[in-house]
Amino acid sequence: MISKLKGCIIYFLNNSLFKEKIQYFRASILLTKIMKKLFLVAVVAVLGLASVGCTSDDNSSSNFDTAIQGVWKESRTLYLGKNDKVIDEDEAYDEGCGLDELEFKDKTLISRSFFLDGTDCEKEEYTTTYSIKGDMIYANKTGESAKIIELTATKLVILGEFINDDDIPVVGEFRKASSYEDIEKVHVVYLRK
Repeated sequence: MISKLKGCIIYFLNNSLFKEKIQYFRASILLTKIMKKLFLVAVVAVLGLASVGCTSDDNSSSNFDTAIQGVWKESRTLYLGKNDKVIDEDEAYDEGCGLDELEFKDKTLISRSFFLDGTDCEKEEYTTTYSIKGDMIYANKTGESAKIIELTATKLVILGEFINDDDIPVVGEFRKASSYEDIEKVHVVYLRK
């Protein structure tokens, strides 16, 4: 009886459908980790958004402080190659709990990340103060900064980084990974809620 049970377990573990499900599960966990890390990098980058105006000759940080106020929902991530050509694009990832968002309120930035934990929706929130200088936004607690690429009444674009599982920026190091070999910049796009 025990040998039959062992045989069934070995067959089950060697079954290709089971292996595919395990690989899919591992890939979805990895994707979730990557998306959370991209979001956190985007939060820091958004801190730089308030310093970019709608026109190139607008250098007043106070105007950016006003323009950036409100809630911004993550929309998509653009992967750019040479000459800022879009070579790949990912829509914002929603596990059924809502899109990640940034809220600028006075000099406070609140980053909200929504995700599925088993069958329940969870929310992680990170709050920091920020300041804007030129086209850069700075997190006052950590000193980290990000560049604002575009800020209009409805759209916010920040320069992000592609992060690996060890929290190491890897943009420009994809020379061996075929689908990402030409990535030079990452832009994270937010739309006003």
